[in-house]
Amino acid sequence: MQTIVLYDVPSDSLRTKIATICLDYGLQRIQYSAFMGPMSRNRQEEVFQKITRRIGKREANVRLFGICDKDIQLCKQHVVLERVVGTTRGAAATGDGISAQGVVVVEGIGEADDVSND
Repeated sequence: MQTIVLYDVPSDSLRTKIATICLDYGLQRIQYSAFMGPMSRNRQEEVFQKITRRIGKREANVRLFGICDKDIQLCKQHVVLERVVGTTRGAAATGDGISAQGVVVVEGIGEADDVSND
């Protein structure tokens, strides 16, 4: 089962702590405040409890969705990233330093491929 964690947290330090928890549980960042990855129902409950304990009474909105593998296959995505030597621009940029300017277009589920300028 795939898990999606979405959060809206005004505190920078708390937002960073929630992201770290998600990464510690093997989730991958899909947007600035969104993570996704495979996780059992027990692990979903565990990560959600850990996040809510970390939040305490501070302002936050966190949502965790479990999505069956059949439904995740219906998911569609379109991502366009522009990458330039030494810098990276784009909403979902990873900053991995591509050696030439290029645009990456991702559709469907899976990893992005680098596409150089023609």
